[in-house]
Amino acid sequence: MEEDKLKPLRVSNFPECEKFSALREKMNAIGDFIEWLSYEKKFIFAKQYEWDEEEDKIIGEGTRMVHHSQLLPSPVRIEDCLAEFFGIDENKLEVERRAILEECRKANAQTDAVVNGVPTDYKTSQKNP
Repeated sequence: MEEDKLKPLRVSNFPECEKFSALREKMNAIGDFIEWLSYEKKFIFAKQYEWDEEEDKIIGEGTRMVHHSQLLPSPVRIEDCLAEFFGIDENKLEVERRAILEECRKANAQTDAVVNGVPTDYKTSQKNP
């Protein structure tokens, strides 16, 4: 019965984290390169927007149909672009990370219970140190 309480985390339960972990080095290398371009070569990460001259405002992005277009610094984070490119769902990734943390908290509480005789409910053990 005690053996059932102390189960190791299984990475296969967290497919988005597994995918991210497998691609992390490649994503970091690309991100580092883009940052290097920015700081050392003064490149900027920009996006093309359509500009309405009459109303003097941006009316769309990435099109050249009616008015002239203009490159403007992009508010998009490099990390978000890399995640999209590699097919990583950042929302799912965050949910899985939170689930991993929750499982770690539970496992720590269970270990405390076995080793120190602390209550197995980690929330209770945090409230009553």
